[in-house]
Formats: sequence, structure tokens, C-alpha cells
Amino acid sequence: MTCLPKRKSPRSYWIDYNYGAFFVTVCSKNKKHYFGQIHNNEILYSTIGQFLNQELSSPNIRHASIEIPYHVVMPNHFHAIILIDDKERFNENPTIEDRLIRHHSPLLSNYIGRIKSAVSKFAHEKGYSFEWQTSFHDHAIRDINDWNRIVEYIENNVNVWGNDIFNEEK
Repeated sequence: MTCLPKRKSPRSYWIDYNYGAFFVTVCSKNKKHYFGQIHNNEILYSTIGQFLNQELSSPNIRHASIEIPYHVVMPNHFHAIILIDDKERFNENPTIEDRLIRHHSPLLSNYIGRIKSAVSKFAHEKGYSFEWQTSFHDHAIRDINDWNRIVEYIENNVNVWGNDIFNEEK
């Protein structure tokens, strides 16, 4: 059996990914337009895009500690503000499983993995060819100014698609 090199995690070691507010961007592989198209400053979702939008609109289905107050699904990526309040972490007597899950799989990564898995499964069950880019980008939201700037960015993302850095398909 060949041993593969251990990949360095893109997550910052000093951030608690089980609590806080995060801005995330998740892209499709090679920025392929799986989720729809922009026409007259409006997103027209594909079947996969509709499913992804539903998933992001109902985050508590995948985890009770997750809230997504703002998100946008674009043709080849999505942006979301993800709020995490892991109430179980304050449990006086957490189980060993709770500790292992929290230690090895921070909620942010775990949740993004669940979304990516659900969308991939849906697409493949419907017979669509579909792939995600490996990993995702995250930014810990630091203060109200950071929050306001990100909300504005999400709300205007469809309108500025013509100049968006993700508006390319390779």
C-alpha cells in the first residue's frame, strides 16, 4: 500500500471553527457552470443550483448549530455567511464521541463537507456529471464593519457577475 503525503490543512490553527461567524466561498471544479447562469442580473438556477440553494436555505437539516443568514449561489460557486453556535461544546459531560468529532472535524469543515456531499449525491442520482473544487475558502468575520462589507458583497454578487473573478470556465 502506498502512503500518500499528508496534506496541510488550509484552516488556521488559531481559529475555533466550532463557534463564530464565517464567510465561505466554495467553487465547482474548474469553475464549471453547474449551478445556473446569470441573465439580466438574475440567477437562473439549474436543477443542481436549485438543490444547492435549498440546502443553504435550510442549514438546520444538516446541523442544529448552523445558521446561514446570507448566501448566494452563482453559476460556479457559492458564498455564504455561516454562523456556528455549538451549544454542545458547553455540555458539562460531553461524550468521548463529542470530543473526538469536535477535535478532528471542526463544525465549519464538517458542515461544508455535508453540503458538498449532499449536492454531489443529488447530482449523481439525477445522472449529472458534477464535481467540486477541493477544499473551500473561509474568512472569520471580525467585526460589524467586516460583516456589513460581506453582506453587501453577497447581496450585489449577481449584479457584478460580468466583472467577477469567478466568472470564467476552464
